[in-house]
Amino acid sequence: MNVYTQTKKFYRILGQFYRNIGNTKKGLIHRFFIFYFDKFIYPRLDNFNFKDNLLFFTLPKYYGNGFKDSAVGIYQIVDPLRQSLKESNSSLVIYLWHPDENSDLFALLKFFKQIHVLGPKKIIIDSPRYNSIKFKDFGIEVYQYLQKKYDIALIELGWDTISEKWWNEILLIDLDRTVLVLDNPLKIFVPKLLRESGKAVSVVPPFDLAQSVPVNNERNIYYNFIGLVGSYRNYRREYLEFVSDLGYQNFIGSFDSRKGQLERKDYLEILSTSKISINFSMTHSANFQLKGRVWEAMIAGSMLLEQDNEQIKYYFKEGIHYETFSDKFQLKDKLLHYINNDSERIKIAQAGQKRVIELIKSSELFEFLINYNEK
Repeated sequence: MNVYTQTKKFYRILGQFYRNIGNTKKGLIHRFFIFYFDKFIYPRLDNFNFKDNLLFFTLPKYYGNGFKDSAVGIYQIVDPLRQSLKESNSSLVIYLWHPDENSDLFALLKFFKQIHVLGPKKIIIDSPRYNSIKFKDFGIEVYQYLQKKYDIALIELGWDTISEKWWNEILLIDLDRTVLVLDNPLKIFVPKLLRESGKAVSVVPPFDLAQSVPVNNERNIYYNFIGLVGSYRNYRREYLEFVSDLGYQNFIGSFDSRKGQLERKDYLEILSTSKISINFSMTHSANFQLKGRVWEAMIAGSMLLEQDNEQIKYYFKEGIHYETFSDKFQLKDKLLHYINNDSERIKIAQAGQKRVIELIKSSELFEFLINYNEK
């Protein structure tokens, strides 16, 4: 056995050991690597210099459904941003650090090295969990070190923020900004201090508008639902069973886990060929979110039939841009009404699509990410 093979085997054993240890021990390893980098590697590196034309993202590459679909941060933010930069001939460069592709024992040292070499003025982090150090995550000490060592601004993307636990974790570190993308325009459960200081900012996500499909009556699916029904979402089953046999072509894609979900291309195809899209937005805390499905259904030209909630009313008008239901009987009645009244359905779908495109085009997210905390 040569040296290369022996070394590779040794690293594989170390990696397996790292996967199997608990969060507390992972935290100790991270702290050791911070110390090691700071004392032994950093002094041997070239001088650190900020780069003016760089946006550094750390976000997953893949969505968790087993199909290697792009993660939500990529198709809702990075891809549209790249297209926008291309159209404007901007010199801004996007760098992506993918935790799910850089999750071995030495990932933290690689991460620090990239930060030092590339010189980002800010790092945009996708929904970190500082109190839950998993195989692919870094602990709070990592970001505290970066702020202290390099004076780098940290911006968080909060996709699923209806959680007091999430905000308690965020408050452990003095991050510059938390950007509430999509789910929580009313800032429910966001601590008052963050709201009043402007550290929690709500913005419209810049979806890819190439997904838009003209609103018409040439759609072969009358209504659809695509989403999870497990855990706290179990109440959805009763609604879906109640409307599953109305006698019209439908697509009920209900899944108990993310691994059962459709590939994204199939998901978008269903939306674009459906007259009506059903959506539930209640969360585990019995509050509501503004789900991505809201925007995607409207972009696709499908009339949105949405569970009644206040979050969606922040951007859209009930009866104008979408319709609501409060119980399974109302869901069934409204499905039948709009199935049999094409002109009303098309009018709402067109208004919803127009409104969502206006909001996306006027999104301030790109400007915020590019211009925030310029040094």
